[in-house]
Amino acid sequence: NSAGQKPPCSVSLAATAGISTEHSRDARRSFENFDGDRVGVQGRLRRDETNIVDSTDPYLQLEWRQGAWIAHTGVRYSRVSFDVRDRFTANGDDSGSRDYSRTTPVAGIVYKLSPATSLYASAARRLEAPTLNEWFYSTAGGFNFGLDAASSRHIELGAKMNPSAGTRVQAALFQAQTRDELVVDSSSGGRTSYRNAARTLRRGAELSADIRLSRSLQARVAASAIHAVYEEGVGNAAAGNRLPGVPRAHGFADIAWTGDGLSAGVEAQASSRIYA
Repeated sequence: NSAGQKPPCSVSLAATAGISTEHSRDARRSFENFDGDRVGVQGRLRRDETNIVDSTDPYLQLEWRQGAWIAHTGVRYSRVSFDVRDRFTANGDDSGSRDYSRTTPVAGIVYKLSPATSLYASAARRLEAPTLNEWFYSTAGGFNFGLDAASSRHIELGAKMNPSAGTRVQAALFQAQTRDELVVDSSSGGRTSYRNAARTLRRGAELSADIRLSRSLQARVAASAIHAVYEEGVGNAAAGNRLPGVPRAHGFADIAWTGDGLSAGVEAQASSRIYA
């Protein structure tokens, strides 16, 4: 400094490694809900099986910081296995197994324009294996061993700002492209079966703000707009059809008061049409 040189910019690098593992074992039995002419009573056995789900996910994360820049990256290997052991074979043996595995990376970068404002960008891949509930039925009968895991690519650009004490504003643009997304194939008699869609697309924007109006009064507002469609047709849904259950626009607002041991609030939500 005495020679007029700028102090060196500090650099830090942090690494995190770990593994996540889960195991689920369900013993499932079901019965007819009638006995002869009597209804609403336990009748004959119609299902007796054990469902086993195991998942293992080792991962590695790196975070690099220098001045106003923060960069992070990570990679995860995911493996999910299903095993069905059917002991009630009067209606056929539904025993079987299926494994899903994939390596999924993520990367992101943050730039601090000022202590109160940050810009960021991120990209990632994702694996979503079917759940047991999605596996239970197929249109052909028995377990739906033909379901594939959904894979998707995500990108997001955004800004986070704290314009004043107690106020936080966030804005984001995002896109998600999914292949083999799990969608409803048929629903009848209380049973819903699923299938894989070819490709789907979600593209949208979000804006939210948290504002502290006083020591005991907090307000929140949020709005989103999304374009969610099938990129390729599946079943009765043609390419370009909107995804069910996803409104084009949604808004939320609430105001909450907190006092000595008491709290109260008012909340409002609004959305455009939602197609079933």
